[in-house]
Amino acid sequence: MKHRILFIAALLTIMVGALLMRLPERSNRPMHGDEAVHALKFRDVFEKGVYKYNSDEFHGPTLYYAALPVVKALHRTSFAAISLSDYRLVIVLLGSAMILLLPLLSGGLDRRSIVFAGVLLALSPAFVYYSRDYIQETLLVFFMLGFLGCAWQYTRKPSFGWAIATGIWAGWMIATKETAVLAFVCAGIAGWITLRLSHNAKPVETPCCKKGHIAAVILVALAAACLPLSGFFSNPSGPIDYLRSYIPWITRASETGLHRHPWSYYLQILT
Repeated sequence: MKHRILFIAALLTIMVGALLMRLPERSNRPMHGDEAVHALKFRDVFEKGVYKYNSDEFHGPTLYYAALPVVKALHRTSFAAISLSDYRLVIVLLGSAMILLLPLLSGGLDRRSIVFAGVLLALSPAFVYYSRDYIQETLLVFFMLGFLGCAWQYTRKPSFGWAIATGIWAGWMIATKETAVLAFVCAGIAGWITLRLSHNAKPVETPCCKKGHIAAVILVALAAACLPLSGFFSNPSGPIDYLRSYIPWITRASETGLHRHPWSYYLQILT
């Protein structure tokens, strides 16, 4: 019990440290073009309670619905009263709260490794920087960590609870950004490779994925995605428009443009 309390205290301390690095001077640089677009998209949610998914641009609505309670808690009564610092606050909070999701990796990582992972997450220049931008990417990573953690815990102890939790996180990923599908594919490939390597190293018990649990993950994920995509029923066609969005995105992947790079582009940057 003592070690558990120390573990929890360590993670909370690290999260506070992450907040202290991310909270100050959030408005000390101009709003990026993408941030400005999302601020305008937030306006309809804030003033009218309506969200309409656009199948050609802008991505999903979780960013706006996550910002809504934060803006209301700050007692902003008009769109004009909302500052750049207010918009970025929700990302700061979620970027720091990511540290509290790390215990979902227990069993794969011991407590010491989780604490070190929390420290690295808190200090990471990339995470600090992007946890201060009003864009979807930090939300997508936040939800992805929850999805992977719950899926991992399901493989350790299959149950409806973990299946439902996995589905909720997966649904929020879908409703955040269309590129969530790439994360699912990568997670599937990584899981398959891990199982193959485990079997080659030593005999292991393959996790039993019951059909009912798989169905629960899919149904819950669809519900968790469709609710925000439909603007909580203010725009029922939102989920269908989401499916249509892959047509322009797939087309753009093969065209020339601002974001077209060779497959090795990001590897070259990292190395």
